[in-house]
Amino acid sequence: MQLGEIDIFMRLSVLMMVISMICKIAAWVIYQGLIQASENMESTDNAILKRCKNRFLHNYRLRRGMENIPAFVDRYLYRMQIKKFPIRLLPVLSLECMLLAILLCGLGVFRKIATGGMVMEGFPFYLLALLGVYAYLGISAFLEVKEKQELLKANIVDYLENVLGKQLQGQYQLKGEDIWDEESETRGIYILK
Repeated sequence: MQLGEIDIFMRLSVLMMVISMICKIAAWVIYQGLIQASENMESTDNAILKRCKNRFLHNYRLRRGMENIPAFVDRYLYRMQIKKFPIRLLPVLSLECMLLAILLCGLGVFRKIATGGMVMEGFPFYLLALLGVYAYLGISAFLEVKEKQELLKANIVDYLENVLGKQLQGQYQLKGEDIWDEESETRGIYILK
């Protein structure tokens, strides 16, 4: 097999493997950047973290408190997007592209055998699939995205519970007893200190 005669299945398989690696690395880079930005959420410039902080403030004021902050953060991280693309799908897309690359290698071997070739003519496909899986598993072990997600969640929960939540509790205080306001039908009156 010469360079100009590379099979279409081999080209597509290599393309899918490259896309798979790019998705895996992109997910890791995004989460690493979010983790670094979440270390100082008080003065962060990260739009995703600012949006999280603003949603927390809105929910806290709307509900006059927040009971389950880890559930709020889980829900926010699940919905987190960049340009309408959910970030949580990058590792899934990475795995799917790798599986498609292996399927294409298998189709390439099948095509070689079906056109009258020998089994050993499919060796480049076997080698490509083996090296692709090895590279994917190596990158996955080195760039642990799930660990980054958990660390990001811990940083955000820590900030919302221990910094922002305490600031809001100190900022608002219940005046008098818990009463019903008949005109607005709201419970309690909150005032700024």
